[in-house]
Amino acid sequence: MYRLLTDVHIPYIDTFFKENFVITRYENLTKLEQLIGEQDILICRSTTSIDKKILAKTQLQIVATASSGTNNIDKKALKNRGIAFFSGHGANAASVCDYMTSTLAYLKIHVGISQQKVAIIGFGPVGQAVYKRLKHLKFELGVYDPLFNHIPDAITLDQLTSFPIICLHPNLHRDQPFPSFQLFNRQRLSHLLQDVCIINAARGEIVSEEAILSPHFKGLYCTDVYWKEPDINPKIVDKALLCTPHIAGHSLDSKKRITALISQQIHQHLNLPLILDETISGEKEIPLIDNWHDKALRIYNPKDETDALKADSSAQNFQLLRRAHHLRHDFPWFF
Repeated sequence: MYRLLTDVHIPYIDTFFKENFVITRYENLTKLEQLIGEQDILICRSTTSIDKKILAKTQLQIVATASSGTNNIDKKALKNRGIAFFSGHGANAASVCDYMTSTLAYLKIHVGISQQKVAIIGFGPVGQAVYKRLKHLKFELGVYDPLFNHIPDAITLDQLTSFPIICLHPNLHRDQPFPSFQLFNRQRLSHLLQDVCIINAARGEIVSEEAILSPHFKGLYCTDVYWKEPDINPKIVDKALLCTPHIAGHSLDSKKRITALISQQIHQHLNLPLILDETISGEKEIPLIDNWHDKALRIYNPKDETDALKADSSAQNFQLLRRAHHLRHDFPWFF
């Protein structure tokens, strides 16, 4: 039997680790540090940093994060200790794509931004899902990702000057020659259209919040992510047109897919029989639909959580709102 320690807020653990594992749950960092020394496997969330200090207290064989982003994990420290690492990378792509769809719908209906020209930064699983969705909705698109050799509608960063809407979906990293950390700094922002709208559903650190708060930035900022979560800057909340509590990828379906994906990876690594689930496989075609703006907002309207976060941007309320986001399913394809 393998001893598995998991964040109490990660769902479907009992479903996908129902055999061969003794499950223990932790609710905060203090409890994690108390329990981790006796565990074989750790499953954490993006809100928990796993560094060499924590790892020094363990005999872990595996660390997994129930998130698409992995910047909270010191992967070098894992490698030095011979600890296997897995993540839910890409499993929340459909959910983030839905979030972007609702954000664009809000911009059109409630702000009057009717431009159908969008730049997509990052062409991983989320960027590809957003590209496919917006292509079906007849948007004119440009895609930037220097880590891919062949991408559709490829553009350079210099060409962003002609795009009124920019959607951010890169992984956060500082690796040269194409770091995404503060990719949108004051200099980059100064070369964009004056009324540009930037939508960040990737990681807060990709954008310089200082630059967004500068009087020189005249555009709109819509964000689901922030520096130093959950202790976010209230000035960014005030400045943002839309600001949600890091929930873009948090549909019920994506949470199940992420846990299922992590389970598959861990079971394969340990040579255990796989526990499969149909929710993590199989793409569906997206039909061309009419009146998609109204239909998307009826399913999910980011303004509701924006109002709640603007009313109270404390760390406690940020966490409460994030945990309360548990009623949204992936959009049905007929919407």
